[in-house]
Amino acid sequence: MEVLSPELIHNIYHFLEPSWHYNLARTCRFIYYSSAHILRRHAAAYKNDRIASDREPSETVKLLNSLSHVTGVEAIEAWHVREYEVWGSRASWDDWQQWRVDSDGAISMESGGNPAIEPERVKTLANMYLREFTFTDTEDHDLARNEIENGGDGFVKMLIISSLPRLTALRFAERERDRHTSLEWMRKAASRSLTASIPWPIGFISLRSVAVGVVTRNLRDSNGATARANHLAILLRLPNIEEVYFRNLDMRLDGDFEDVDDVQDRFQLPGACSSVKRIILDRIKDDSWVFREALLMAPNALEALVIRGHLETADEPMDGDMILVHLGDSPSCQSLRRFTFYRPDYINGRDSRSYEPGLLQGLDNLGLVSLCIQDIINEALGEARNKQSDEEGSVQGMGNDDVSLPHCTNDDFINHDELVDAFVRLLPTSLEVLVIWGQETYEEGEEWFRRGEYEEYETIDDAIVAMMRSGRFGRLKAVYLNPIEEDGTTPREKVTT
Repeated sequence: MEVLSPELIHNIYHFLEPSWHYNLARTCRFIYYSSAHILRRHAAAYKNDRIASDREPSETVKLLNSLSHVTGVEAIEAWHVREYEVWGSRASWDDWQQWRVDSDGAISMESGGNPAIEPERVKTLANMYLREFTFTDTEDHDLARNEIENGGDGFVKMLIISSLPRLTALRFAERERDRHTSLEWMRKAASRSLTASIPWPIGFISLRSVAVGVVTRNLRDSNGATARANHLAILLRLPNIEEVYFRNLDMRLDGDFEDVDDVQDRFQLPGACSSVKRIILDRIKDDSWVFREALLMAPNALEALVIRGHLETADEPMDGDMILVHLGDSPSCQSLRRFTFYRPDYINGRDSRSYEPGLLQGLDNLGLVSLCIQDIINEALGEARNKQSDEEGSVQGMGNDDVSLPHCTNDDFINHDELVDAFVRLLPTSLEVLVIWGQETYEEGEEWFRRGEYEEYETIDDAIVAMMRSGRFGRLKAVYLNPIEEDGTTPREKVTT
């Protein structure tokens, strides 16, 4: 090998994909030392380019240029990108400035000045991709061409995302009034593969995690940018997707949908079509029962579902009971391991604050569950009262006036032991972690769960102890009590340690 000149070795690298560079360098000592400049570039790219973004306009041009080379030294930077961050959407060449994070955490654009890149260079690279890109709709081709000409970056960033060969994570930052143009182009590109049998782009195949609406500041008083249901649907169809975080989901749908089949056809979201394992829905704005059902039926083996309510703009509260009904009927009923609600003010059941705990029984492998204390106590009361009514009917059927009931029949009081027993029986035996919280509300006159209503019967404490001692919950590891009651007196002395 020592007869090869360094120039010839360099030319060999020019025809190799980056994944082969290290193998060639290890061939022998001579080639290894002759490949030092290649290995240094790989080391620098590994250190600096694993997480790329559109924050700096020059970074976008750099990645476009690297992706235009499938082989050789120029392809190294793109090959090392594992995560990509989208900070915002640019609509014109004047917008090709750096994104910045203000003192309050908001994302804004540096003002003034000429574009931080050469527009003609971007046009040349983008149009090169455009000529090779197959559209199912000629109108989309014209839209992409006009966007490139005017300085929009949505199509350009979709090209980057879809072409990065080892991309595993994609994040879209939360920015008010952002149009999510690159996400919309992702939807169009993915739809080609679903409807026209066009092969999936390599970047879409490698993606495992997508987050839409990553927060950079406290948005307590801000609604943030609305995220559309059709974008969530298409992310679930990515070939190897495992986790989706989606913030500010608006389920309101354009058009009339009579049943879930219509939604599945419209959004290309048939049952058991998705490989997703974890779905996190943060601040759901409005509910649609047909899309909700299609969404929960889509995963073929969902392992975790986390939902956070959104009170401020809620027009249609999400039905917590039906979430569990859909999950119980879904392909994920045996695979679901974690089910958690946050900010449950916006998630209401038919006769419960959040959902009826008894509906958990259809999910046989749940390991982590969060529950409202009022819901489980109220359902336990209902179970105990039903049992009491059955016993009253049995006694009356016996016709024996001397037979006395074993407990009080007053609706305001249920036998302590039966209430504890009902509490234990309602929970799935597969539990590993139980989180119990109180009901927070902002309406006057509605308080946290009151100690005096049930604590005087020592139900909460005794029910939790009964869980641990029952032998039904062999995998139980922890019970977390978030604030579930007002401060107040209690008939039981506090335990001090």
